[in-house]
Amino acid sequence: MLDQVKMLSTISGGTFTGAKLALAQAENRATLIFFDGYYNLLAKTGLLSLGLDQLATDLAPI
Repeated sequence: MLDQVKMLSTISGGTFTGAKLALAQAENRATLIFFDGYYNLLAKTGLLSLGLDQLATDLAPI
């Protein structure tokens, strides 16, 4: 169904995924291939873990 999406609204960290998806669609890349590559990129960079660690640090009591 994502191949049929014409407009996408995102917020916060979801903007990275939305922008990458829009670029993949503009380049006519298959959605499943995009998500496989994007998942691997996020796993390799540890971006989610870094973000959660930072969030936990920012919310820790002083």
